[in-house]
Amino acid sequence: MCIVTWFVSGRDFDVDGFLNRFPTLECEDSWHRGDEGLLRKVLEDSGFSLTLFDGKNPKGAVQAVRSALDQMRDVHAALAELGVRSRLRFGLFVGAKESFVPTLSLAVEDLEFFARLGVAVEVLGYPVSDKD
Repeated sequence: MCIVTWFVSGRDFDVDGFLNRFPTLECEDSWHRGDEGLLRKVLEDSGFSLTLFDGKNPKGAVQAVRSALDQMRDVHAALAELGVRSRLRFGLFVGAKESFVPTLSLAVEDLEFFARLGVAVEVLGYPVSDKD
């Protein structure tokens, strides 16, 4: 399984105003500085997240994410003006029979594409098993 989530955040980011400006963004979550987050920790920034890919394996994930981000050039231009943090999190499920050792390939061209947009890339492994 592979899930790619895009996170955008900033200390003084007006997340509600931004999302109102781009109503076609279908974010799953948004948060505000000062809110209580996980483990009752007070959040130091505001932001949103949205899933760009959710598939059985990582095959095609990078191309799907590039395509999705390419279609949102106006969003990226607005984010660049705001100076907020933008990152992609490629989450790979590791350990189950179907995904014991998944591989995610990022070519130089992919990394250059993300860098041009100002998007950092993170790859995380989530341990899973075939047991219930």
